[in-house]
Amino acid sequence: MEVADILHAQGDTFLEQHPWLSVQQRSVLRAIACCRTAALGGHLDRCDACGHQVISYNSCRNRHCPKCQAQARERWLRARERELLDVPYVHVVFTLPHALLPLTYRNSARLYTWLFQASAATLRKVAADPQHLGAEMLKSAARLDIRHVPYRGSVPAMLDVIAGHIPFMVVDLQPALPQMRDGKVRVLGVTTSKRVAAAPEIPTLSESGLPGFELVAWQGVVAPAGTPRAIVDALALQIKTLLADPKTGERFAAIALEPLPGSTPDSFAAFIKTEVDRWAAIVRTSGVEAE
Repeated sequence: MEVADILHAQGDTFLEQHPWLSVQQRSVLRAIACCRTAALGGHLDRCDACGHQVISYNSCRNRHCPKCQAQARERWLRARERELLDVPYVHVVFTLPHALLPLTYRNSARLYTWLFQASAATLRKVAADPQHLGAEMLKSAARLDIRHVPYRGSVPAMLDVIAGHIPFMVVDLQPALPQMRDGKVRVLGVTTSKRVAAAPEIPTLSESGLPGFELVAWQGVVAPAGTPRAIVDALALQIKTLLADPKTGERFAAIALEPLPGSTPDSFAAFIKTEVDRWAAIVRTSGVEAE
């Protein structure tokens, strides 16, 4: 059964029950229903050898028609596949209240744009918040009974820790060090696998009773997919040279950052894939949802 068969059987009833459909949407339905039928005309094909004749009906050529756009769709999908990164992907499903359907049909382009923008902003916020997921990781490892309290940044959260409104937080070391040295907060441990050069007196959580616990907020340099390998290698060499400069090391140490020694484009790509898989597992286990 094809989409056109469904429209032939139920199209009129569907249009009666959905009077808010736009002129363009109704035109698409008519085109699909009439595609490769006598309604659009056609031409007669005849075999010169045996004289057999067959009528070939014209296509609607509408970009939404599954008959007309099958090959174009496949070409488009193959082109998009070549742009994808080698990481897991998920489907995005939007669920709206039934009462909003008429509004959706009349303003679909604008509404879908807003939905994707809101979803992208939410995903960027979650992905950029290792503190939240780090706390969930600590909750699982230490079997703590804690609940996430959302803040609009680490500064208001830190102020509430100092004031005693919340018992603890997971935060980057740099903003916590001044508060620790002023005696306003007590740093229980760093989440890296070894002590941090900027504050070697702070033990790791692994040393403090959570063996194997490691959480690192990292930054890296990436290029668009399809960048020639020669350019990638040239950039990697320049970055390696920059990181080897003692002045760079001093600046990094001042903000509690430590370069990853021996990093290459291939090892960094493998590291990103490992991190994606690791954090995806943490999200699934913790039950974290976008807010």
